[in-house]
Amino acid sequence: MPTNRPPTVSTTTHPDQQDGIWIPDGTGGVTLAVGNDGSFYRQHQAAAGEFDNGGWGNGNDTGMNTLLPYGIAAANDGTVWAGLHDNGHLKIAPDGKEYETYGGDGTWAGGRPEEQRHRLRGLRLQRDEGDNRRRQVVGGDRSEGDQRAVREPVWGRRDDLRPRHGRSVRQRQSDGWHIATAAGLPNRYITSIAIDPANKQTIYVTVGGYSRRWVPPGTLQDTNQNVGVGHIFRSTGGETFTDVSGNLPDVPATWATLRGTQVIVGMDTGVYASAPTGGTTYAVLNGLPVVPISSLTLKPNDCNTLFAATYGRSVWKYQFASSIASCVSGGGGGTPATPPPGATGTSLAGLYGWELGDEGWTTSSTSAATGWKRASPGATSSTSFQVFPYTDESTYTLTSPGIANPGGWVYVNFQRKQDTEPGFDYLNLEWSTDGGANWNAAPWIWDGGTQTWRNDLAFTGQNASFPAFVPEKAAFQAPAGGSLQIRFGLDGRDGKAAPPLRGIASDAAARPLSFYARPVPPTDMSTGVPVPGARQTSL
Repeated sequence: MPTNRPPTVSTTTHPDQQDGIWIPDGTGGVTLAVGNDGSFYRQHQAAAGEFDNGGWGNGNDTGMNTLLPYGIAAANDGTVWAGLHDNGHLKIAPDGKEYETYGGDGTWAGGRPEEQRHRLRGLRLQRDEGDNRRRQVVGGDRSEGDQRAVREPVWGRRDDLRPRHGRSVRQRQSDGWHIATAAGLPNRYITSIAIDPANKQTIYVTVGGYSRRWVPPGTLQDTNQNVGVGHIFRSTGGETFTDVSGNLPDVPATWATLRGTQVIVGMDTGVYASAPTGGTTYAVLNGLPVVPISSLTLKPNDCNTLFAATYGRSVWKYQFASSIASCVSGGGGGTPATPPPGATGTSLAGLYGWELGDEGWTTSSTSAATGWKRASPGATSSTSFQVFPYTDESTYTLTSPGIANPGGWVYVNFQRKQDTEPGFDYLNLEWSTDGGANWNAAPWIWDGGTQTWRNDLAFTGQNASFPAFVPEKAAFQAPAGGSLQIRFGLDGRDGKAAPPLRGIASDAAARPLSFYARPVPPTDMSTGVPVPGARQTSL
């Protein structure tokens, strides 16, 4: 409706209208119902009435959810990121809670698997460290707003090969990019490329049923007179392709991923998997509605967990009943695959209580209003280091003095009192051995409830005993040498926190904050379990 027709200031529909219908009421009046990228809207007028922008209200979306993810990425802890069509960027926490982390067109997602706070969102890299790398443009929309031409940002080895419109494949070699011959590929839109991590010369390509995404064959000005057959193709090197569609249904394929030697294919009718040893006989993965698949990804440190982004049905998880020997989880980029052994030894550094002073600890903050400071109360004493209150778009760090570093497993004991916005504002424990030039997240947190180590990287929300403190323990492996430093970091996120913002406090454990180390003998570094008689040294 014209925006210059009164009322000019009102609640109106979301932009990008997709469909509409007139519904007569039988008495001369009519209801106009419209669907758009934001929701479903309707308004009714009697025979003599006139529609205007003020009649839409807030939409009719009760029971409807944001369910159209395109790209999807997962972290080791089970956090899932997904880009949504014109509805921002979605984060699904391991407990199933969903959060909007950005607005606009989310489209694609990617991330560092070992850390749930780094993600590639649409065409921007977001790195929540409070510095100028927070939002770094890494690409552009070639179609000037037409989402159909937004390319998938490539992560890791997938940068060796990129899909293009039609059947052409662009291949990166030592002297730059080349257009591969791609003989055997039908002249259709390439929807995904999967590279075998065991042999990067082996690639799989899925194709749609059309020359351009969402444009059916025979559409006006479609010059492709032969769309060919087949939906997934395999190649060694990208020059010649073989159809490996086998018994897959004759519908467009949208995504391929590899679970060791097993090929998993997303299609317009669901997800299909080959035999564990490969081949061209596929079976449907049951439990999913008949729905088009946007993208697929395996949990980085667990080959048995598959996530699927679907067209209109949100994100689904599939758990394989048995493992595949050829699919070996590498811990997701540095996370130890085996939990740490028990902490032993005596405290070498620490007995930090902060009762009389900072004891060599230093603080930094991107906020001029607040930061880490010594204040009351403490957990077992009168003082703790705390950030109360904190503000959005700010990062606060509390860094230890240098500690002698024999290398091996390091355990940090502390008390935590936290009340931050869940899913957005995190307390992280990190370590460095190069004077703070590079910081690494501690990948293991002790779960007091289950009495087991949890592969997690951060604390968020409110601790169960709040406002009381709770004892915590974190662990990581550090190489020998250098001066070891520990830091606590609180990240306040992008304008999402709702008041009141209380903050966080860290204090001594049952005794003052302490560090322990357990060296891992080189002969058994892969398992993290010392061999009998191994010397154990404490920090």
